[in-house]
Amino acid sequence: NHIGHNGAVSLVDCVKSSGCLKQVSLQGNPIGDLAAWAIADALAANPKAWPHLSLADCQIADAGAITLCEALRGNRAVRRLDLHHNAIQMTGATAIAEVLMVTSAITHLDLQHNDIMASAMDTILRALSMNESLQSLLIGNNLIGCQPAITLGRILRNNDRLQVLSLAYSRISDSGVVALAYALSANRSLSELNLEGNQIFDDGVLALADALKSNRSVRRLDLAENRFGTEGCIAFASAVADNPVLKSLTLARNRLGNQGIAEVARALRRAALVHVDLTATWFSSPGAQALADALPQSPALRELVLAENALRNQDADALVAGLASNPVLRRLDLTSNSISADWHTAHTSHPGIRFNVVKLDP
Repeated sequence: NHIGHNGAVSLVDCVKSSGCLKQVSLQGNPIGDLAAWAIADALAANPKAWPHLSLADCQIADAGAITLCEALRGNRAVRRLDLHHNAIQMTGATAIAEVLMVTSAITHLDLQHNDIMASAMDTILRALSMNESLQSLLIGNNLIGCQPAITLGRILRNNDRLQVLSLAYSRISDSGVVALAYALSANRSLSELNLEGNQIFDDGVLALADALKSNRSVRRLDLAENRFGTEGCIAFASAVADNPVLKSLTLARNRLGNQGIAEVARALRRAALVHVDLTATWFSSPGAQALADALPQSPALRELVLAENALRNQDADALVAGLASNPVLRRLDLTSNSISADWHTAHTSHPGIRFNVVKLDP
């Protein structure tokens, strides 16, 4: 919609006394700080209202964030707070940190795609050590850098509540990843970790591999669009093969090459992985053959994404042959390869092949 601040103020005034409304979402409307003040007034007037408050992409800056936080200090209803794609900077982030120190209500916080710099994010993360409720923290696409990641690593070693963490596109680099990996060796609560687009090289992936040897909580790990290659992939694949809880792994847009893919294929024979994404990982026929040979012996794999590689008709044939001997794989994604239209037409009826992104079969 195109609700501005005047429309949002009127709308909030109408619903602020409602005791049954469970979710308020003004996402994608340019309501700005003035409407944020009206929402804060409504929260103060009805402290039991709105367990889910979504103000994503609403042009809220520091002034609006500060006002919202003042109301949230006394609110015990809001569980999910979504502020992604706004213009929150230093003072707004500091206000959010102060709320986290005193509230035990918020379980999900989304601050992705704001303008939060390293020092302000460090303040938020330090508040996490005093927070006893937060289970999901999404802070990617801010200019975080490695120091806040190091702070977070220290906190996670003793945190038994946080379950979901996204640091995508946060420039944390190998130093930050090493600190997080060290924390994962002791942490027992984190189940989803997104480290996409963080300039992670082989050293960072080697540290994560060591962590996965002992970690038994992480079930979903996203390492897409980083900088590691064959060396890191070999060590990482070995650790994944022996990890009984990791179910979803995304390695897309890393230069794994045929040798790296061969190591992944070897891991699939023993791993508990259900979903593997190898989009644009720079492999061709030898890697495809290694995967095809592994498919009949992959006990858990249900979804394999091989989009945007250099696969040809004969590679697709080999994968389909492997698929025929696999009783559990439900989706093989070969989108955007060098496979002919005739091959597509001949195989579109195969129940396990998809050429577009679709959901897993039930």
